[in-house]
Amino acid sequence: MVDGYPNQWRDWSQANTDKRVKSSKGLNRFAATYRAARLFHGIHSEPASVGGEWERGFSALLKVFLAYTAADSLARGLPGHYRENLRGFEINNETLAKRIRENNELLKLLIDEITSNELILNLNSFVSGQSSDVFYVASAIRHLVAHGTITVGGAKVRSKEKAEALLKLADAVLECSNRKFCEFCSTRLHVSSTSAVKR
Repeated sequence: MVDGYPNQWRDWSQANTDKRVKSSKGLNRFAATYRAARLFHGIHSEPASVGGEWERGFSALLKVFLAYTAADSLARGLPGHYRENLRGFEINNETLAKRIRENNELLKLLIDEITSNELILNLNSFVSGQSSDVFYVASAIRHLVAHGTITVGGAKVRSKEKAEALLKLADAVLECSNRKFCEFCSTRLHVSSTSAVKR
């Protein structure tokens, strides 16, 4: 990983410079958002008396927000037939799912505040243990952070353990995006180098 960018970003950038692939605003947006999420280490408030638990919890929520936004940027930024629906970004992680399920208040808040029936069904499936796909939790958190309908107190993410579970969630989403981007690059760069050889 170069300075927080996805693993194959240097290869993609070089192929772009060499004119083996077309420049993509969508993929540039993904790389910038991914980098912001990867390098984000939290917020610092003034005065310092506000900090502590509030900073830790809100930093964790913001990191999930940034990580999910990067995944969304990738899904929208992939060209042509490579474009993916976010449903393809499945992250089944039972260990992480158990940690997140320990925060009943967070999950109840997400289900109460989300307006998408499909996402509510998926969250209910997650809460009941029928699914361990943590990507739905990230999606709901991103939605509530973006609309300003989640707070550190309401989501009960003040404790170190609960904030760390969300940081692990953000890392899992970033890893999923990195993997998807690398799969795309491996396919696309192989295809472009093959067609360059045929010329």
